[in-house]
Parts: sequence; structure tokens; C-alpha cells
Amino acid sequence: MNETLSAYALLLRLFGNLLKRVPNDENIQPVFAWLQQNGLRQQWLWEEDNDTQTALDAVAMPIAPAVLVADFEKILAAQSQLSTLFPAQAGEALQVFADVQSLPNVEMSAPFSQLLLSGAWLMDQKVALPLQRQFFADYVFPASATVLPRIEQAAQLPFYRQIAWLTRELLVAIADELDAENA
Repeated sequence: MNETLSAYALLLRLFGNLLKRVPNDENIQPVFAWLQQNGLRQQWLWEEDNDTQTALDAVAMPIAPAVLVADFEKILAAQSQLSTLFPAQAGEALQVFADVQSLPNVEMSAPFSQLLLSGAWLMDQKVALPLQRQFFADYVFPASATVLPRIEQAAQLPFYRQIAWLTRELLVAIADELDAENA
């Protein structure tokens, strides 16, 4: 189980950073090289059906960072700030949860990608499973239901559409794993 959660944390961090950082940021350039070497396919834990193969192929395609920047600008706008994704009461609860758990960088002005990074942080810190379950159920899953379709719609190139699709697949697997641990 812990090995699986570590793999989930790695993928959450990957997708969170891809949705947060501008593609021409020198800090993310090694990630794009790794993707082009099929690094994600090697880390993917689930069976590769046709849709998954298509997504992994699209993410591994070489694309100049400058070309991705325009798409990134659109998907960043599609992510919205957390304050627009939650009613005020839920937003306040998220802020309290973040403060109590010492989650780094969770402000209501942060984009959705910060929730993915925070989920990875919770898993890495081995925060109790009920708290992880609460964080994902109350914040990550509802926000992803809104944001991921927006990203898919806003993206012009397959890269970000497939990152959104793979993120959704990962979140389904995390939900299943957290539910299994609850049983």
C-alpha cells in the first residue's frame, strides 16, 4: 500500500507541476525530456488500454516549449483560483485544513494544480489515511470535476488535454485505493 501511495504522490507531483509551471521554465525542462523518453509510461501503474496509450503517446511527443506556452496560458486560466471553485464556507474549511495540516502554499488565490501538489505532500508525509481521504473527497475530487474538463476544452494541443485525462485516471485510482483502505 505505501509503495502504491508513493507512486500516486509522484504522479500527482508530476501533473501538478505540469499544470502549474510555464513550459519554458528551466526547472521543468528536465521533466519534458523525461516525458519524451517515455518516463511516464514506465511509471504508469495501470493497464494501458487504447485511450491510455493515446494519452501516453501524446504526452511523450516532442513539442517545443515555446509552442506549449500559448496553450499553458489558456489552461492556467481554465484552472481558476481555488476561491472560485468552492463556496465560501468550503473555501474557509480548506484554509483551516491546510493550516492545521501545515500544507504548504494553499491559499485561495492558488490554482487547482496546487491541490494536486498538496495531495502529493499529504501522501509523502504519510498523513493519516482518514485525513487524506477527507482532503481528496472534499477538495481535490470536486475541483477536478470542474477544472479538468475546462483544461481539456481550453487546450489547443493534445499535450494538456491528455495531461488532464491522465490526471482524471490517476484520481480515480486514488479514490479506489482510499476506499479500499477504508474497507
